[in-house]
Amino acid sequence: MKPIILKSVTLLLATLIACSASAYDFKAGNLCYNINSDGKTVTVTYQNETAPRYTGLTGALNIPTSVKNGSKTYSVTAIGENAFEDCDGITSLNIPNSVTSVAFKAFWSCTAITTVTVGNSARSWGDYVFAYCTGLTTINWNVPDGVSFTFGGGTGLLTYGNPFYHAYNIKTVVFGNNVKRIPACFCRNFEKLTSVTIPSSVTYIGTWAFAYCKSLPKVTLPAAVDTIGYGAFTGCENLSSLTIPNSVTYIGNEAFTRTAWFNNQPDGVVYAGNMAYSYKGTMPANTAITLKDNCIGLACQAFANQKNLKTITLGKNIKHFNWNGSTFKGCTGLTTVNWNVTDCDNFSNSNKPFADCTGITTFNFGNTVKRIPEYLCYSLSNLTKVSIGKAVTGIGSYAFGACEALTRVDISDAAAWCNIDFGNTSGNPLFYAHNLYLNGSKVNNFVVPGTVTDIKPLTFYGGSGLTGVTIPSSVKSIGQNAFAQCTGLTRVDCSDLVSWLNIDFDGSYSNPLDYAKRLYVGGELLAKLVIPPTVTTIKPHAFCNCKNLTSLTIPDGVSSIGSSAFYGCSGLTSASIPASVTVLGDHAFHGCNALSTMVTRITRPQDLDYQTNSNNMWHFNGVPSSCTLYVPAGSLEYYNVQAWDNKRNPWIFSVKPTFGTITEFVEGDINFDGVISVADVSEVYSFIIGGNGIEALCDLNVDGVVNASDVSSLYDRILTSPNE
Repeated sequence: MKPIILKSVTLLLATLIACSASAYDFKAGNLCYNINSDGKTVTVTYQNETAPRYTGLTGALNIPTSVKNGSKTYSVTAIGENAFEDCDGITSLNIPNSVTSVAFKAFWSCTAITTVTVGNSARSWGDYVFAYCTGLTTINWNVPDGVSFTFGGGTGLLTYGNPFYHAYNIKTVVFGNNVKRIPACFCRNFEKLTSVTIPSSVTYIGTWAFAYCKSLPKVTLPAAVDTIGYGAFTGCENLSSLTIPNSVTYIGNEAFTRTAWFNNQPDGVVYAGNMAYSYKGTMPANTAITLKDNCIGLACQAFANQKNLKTITLGKNIKHFNWNGSTFKGCTGLTTVNWNVTDCDNFSNSNKPFADCTGITTFNFGNTVKRIPEYLCYSLSNLTKVSIGKAVTGIGSYAFGACEALTRVDISDAAAWCNIDFGNTSGNPLFYAHNLYLNGSKVNNFVVPGTVTDIKPLTFYGGSGLTGVTIPSSVKSIGQNAFAQCTGLTRVDCSDLVSWLNIDFDGSYSNPLDYAKRLYVGGELLAKLVIPPTVTTIKPHAFCNCKNLTSLTIPDGVSSIGSSAFYGCSGLTSASIPASVTVLGDHAFHGCNALSTMVTRITRPQDLDYQTNSNNMWHFNGVPSSCTLYVPAGSLEYYNVQAWDNKRNPWIFSVKPTFGTITEFVEGDINFDGVISVADVSEVYSFIIGGNGIEALCDLNVDGVVNASDVSSLYDRILTSPNE
């Protein structure tokens, strides 16, 4: 019996020795290796047949790139199955660039590992590589591409299961600078993940790559990314900031479900140039969303009832909104809208995109915006600030209707503001805001840039915060109501009278003088107005309500005085009209209630075009009856008749009787003695020295000033007509 027992023990020992020897081919340092079939490379393997596979292995584990066995050097290219299972003394791991594959359960349950760094060649992975590495918090991943995982691990899974499956405590993932593709399912279910670093080299985000990373607050995708895979960020419940670059050409279905993003295309695929976004789920507090320029549409109820949505930024290429007023329905927490949409469909009173967004206080229109659609901000009762970009050329009707809380309008380009076409009064935010800010500073005196040729209608409508405006010589027209309700204006500046008289004022409140009342020419307050000799037409509304005028001289050569040209000039005491005038517009001198003297050299007033289709003659309405009208000798009978050809005579009947006294005069007969003589010269001198007399009659050369040249003119008249 003893020999038999001894033989059996011997056989058992031989078997154990054989098994032990077959676990690895050689050992170098603390690690064991098997030589691969090529005879040049080795695989790191375990030392012990059962877990833990190594005993006494502690601290940082740096897998070498090569090892020597005897005289031969081998490249380390793989880490074998179960190689470090249950080695709970390892605290960090570095897998070098030489390693191309990591096998099944290689680091299973290495609970003390906190950091794993993976080199650039490890493209082949087995299931459960780091499963149950519960101490793992940081991954540094440097594999450029060629890797794709599925969620979980074990049989029946495609390619490889996620190597970090059941590593519950990962908080930080850093993708190295050469990484191009983030593998599918790489960070899926990393519920404690709070920080992700994605380098500029990345172009592809794999399917489910960050799915259900519930703690992830922010992701910035670099400019090179063109693809975001199916479900890539689904379930990232706390993802409040996500930036998608313009380079993205593909977004997979459900890429942002239950985050701040959700694709709503019917075929489940989003392509560049055909993007529409919708959101499902509950947003975290103070969410800010940016829809980039490759988004061209918003779905109906895309963000409905998202009370935590605070800021929305809309890209420039949105062309249509499938919303019927419900896209932002119930978004009561929305306070700021950054609108960069170049142009889009108009809205209506029954279809307003922000109808329920009662919390909006700020609306910023970026420099890509060309047109602001109708009713866009209608009834935003708490809207206090609007910023208008310099590319805006049109604002639709009622775009800012009923925005009664507005207090400021910010612009960055004064010339651009003057060129905007406003659909109606409440298309202009100044209608309620009253105050205009240029590059952050409140505008008191608005200086129109010298590049502006036309100030559009309604440009400053409601701008009661303006106290002055400077009109350059470049301006040729000002639209109707451009300065309506600018009740704070006290001053208008222009460079010279000729350029001012070249402006076409298009109707009521197109002239800022309607409120300012004071015109400064070259910095000096204009009192004595002498129309320059090169001017042939005084345009309508030219000096309307210019109350600082005291006298008016119009030289021979002026043929037309436009309607309301001197309307409301209540400081005007004297005026002269030359014989060259053939057109006298309606309301031309309406409201000139301080006039005491008017001299006209027109001999046949019935031949004038009075530019009115009615029998209500308002040309001199309000001129006091104490004013004396001086008319050329021989024309008194024409001025004194009630009507010509059944048309009322405005010189004596402008709604109510005017000019209580009409007196004929002979040019040069200053003292009205019937003779032009040296006595009249004395009258001119008397005016020059003491201001006594009628200036318009003494100003024989009609240059607006009585001086020696008028004396010379009078002597010439005496010499040529001594008995006149």
